[in-house]
Amino acid sequence: METHVSVIAVAGVLFLTGCNDSQQTQSVTPEASATTTAGSAPAVKSLETTCGELFSEAEGSRLSKAEAFLANIDGKITGDALMEARSIAEDLDSVANKANRELEVQIQELRKPFKSILSAPNVAMALDTRDFTTASRKLLDLCSSSSSQQPSAGAPPSHDSIPSSPGTAMSTRGNHVVDIGTELEVRRNAVSLVDITVTGITPKAECNSQYFAPQRGQTVILDMEITTSALLAQERFPEFTTITGWKAVASNGVTINGRIDNINCIAPAEQVPAQIGPNERIIGKMAFDLPPGGGTLIWQPSGESPGWEWNYPPK
Repeated sequence: METHVSVIAVAGVLFLTGCNDSQQTQSVTPEASATTTAGSAPAVKSLETTCGELFSEAEGSRLSKAEAFLANIDGKITGDALMEARSIAEDLDSVANKANRELEVQIQELRKPFKSILSAPNVAMALDTRDFTTASRKLLDLCSSSSSQQPSAGAPPSHDSIPSSPGTAMSTRGNHVVDIGTELEVRRNAVSLVDITVTGITPKAECNSQYFAPQRGQTVILDMEITTSALLAQERFPEFTTITGWKAVASNGVTINGRIDNINCIAPAEQVPAQIGPNERIIGKMAFDLPPGGGTLIWQPSGESPGWEWNYPPK
């Protein structure tokens, strides 16, 4: 059973006026006026502050904790899981408080599956995490674009995504065309931060979950190895994100609309994590919902340029 919860955040402004018994206008000192204004309209947090609260926690970011919880939840909710879901929901609420409207809406989308759990704690359920995944991608894009468009004196330069071997062909879309087994790197200032190798692509693969069977015609699964450097900890956002920046082009040359990743088709123990921290080595799978036949998978992680392309054949 899928549980869907709609969350609508409403912002209002309350204007207070006052008059004395004699209907005379009261004089207000500049100090009192400033206090009233500050009290009636709390300052909105900067985008940078809100992004920091979401992604830059020493023990693991708030977003990665929420993703890990949803990836490992299975069936009936235990008492401990219920407490953790409540804690995550309250934590996300605290970040949404005083965030700008665009970020607040996306953060409230992150809360949907946790509200589903809290509203029916004793019911076995198959959680619908699609809104969560979409919102997390939008938040990553918003925070990354803010970092690149408004650099500060201490902001790091953009990264380079490259194959480790020279001579790789470029596609007409401006991406590196890479083969299975080619080692790829995300580098900053010529220092490798992330090493990535796609070790296999399986078209028309079996989906692990009946609730998230492919809607476009087939599941395509990538087998991947990802190794992060300890130097990633020195980055502004010290986690490598795997779920953003994916596109696909069908064999007829048409780019597929909407999100294509479908991680729920993979057993949790086999999934590539949505975010990977410093000094880790991951071996896992990613699944995509794609039309029948062959095509091209494209990956350009947020902030990285150019991206990579893998051609996959029809099975």
